[in-house]
Amino acid sequence: KAVTKEVGYGAEYTIASPVIEGNTPSVAVVEGTMGDGDVEIDVIYAVNTNTLTINYVFADGTTAADSYVADLAFGYAYNVKSAEVEGHTTEQPYVSGVMADADVTVNVVYVPNVYTVIFRDYDGSDIDVQYVEHGKAATAPADPERADDENYSYTFKGWSADFSEITEDVVITAEYISTNLS
Repeated sequence: KAVTKEVGYGAEYTIASPVIEGNTPSVAVVEGTMGDGDVEIDVIYAVNTNTLTINYVFADGTTAADSYVADLAFGYAYNVKSAEVEGHTTEQPYVSGVMADADVTVNVVYVPNVYTVIFRDYDGSDIDVQYVEHGKAATAPADPERADDENYSYTFKGWSADFSEITEDVVITAEYISTNLS
């Protein structure tokens, strides 16, 4: 973009470089004293670079993963895949945009996955169903009872799996010790 100004011989001139969004001129103000011929001065513009910071955090604000930091040129289109955090999901799997003429900070929030824990009796009937956050413990229901049959009496022994740290959907079955009645 050219800027032209008529100035008489020997006169002082001061011309501000035009503002171009997202760019910085090599010379902000051109000034001098007019000689006996035309003067042409080239002002070179450099695209501004700013920092994009993406913080990966849990809902309580603590760090979920290392931040992504990049210096990007004004107008640069970015599309950054969010970090994967075990046992957690985010509603923002990608952070996309066009780099502004200022630093940009985005917080990607992670929430724990919730799993279904089914406590099931020997006959396939559900004793209890719970929804447990990743890494948390399920709570055992009251010990079930199994009726004696003609050959055996049954005593509840425990559950088929550990449920102190849930990391997936799971079915946990009641286990019994059988005692022969004969």
